[in-house]
Amino acid sequence: MIMTESQRQEIIQKLIIECKWHFDNANNYYLYEAEFKRREKDIVKPLGLKLYESGGLRLMREIYELVEQKCLANYSKNCRSALDMRWNGIGEWRG
Repeated sequence: MIMTESQRQEIIQKLIIECKWHFDNANNYYLYEAEFKRREKDIVKPLGLKLYESGGLRLMREIYELVEQKCLANYSKNCRSALDMRWNGIGEWRG
């Protein structure tokens, strides 16, 4: 399935929102553990899977790098714990 630029931008924005939520709540992980797990299952993993199905590992890496750049620029944080480790096991992705 070919992904349009509009779809790519929508996924990027959703992933940035997820990263920001993660950054804002990481210090209270155990308080929000159920919500972290729900967001991983319902949002982060499905978006990673959609990227993989559309363009494989190459597209996943490309989008990850774009999200990482925006998170570093806007929040001075990387998205490793918010995305990288959550995508582990999708195709060849190893977080």
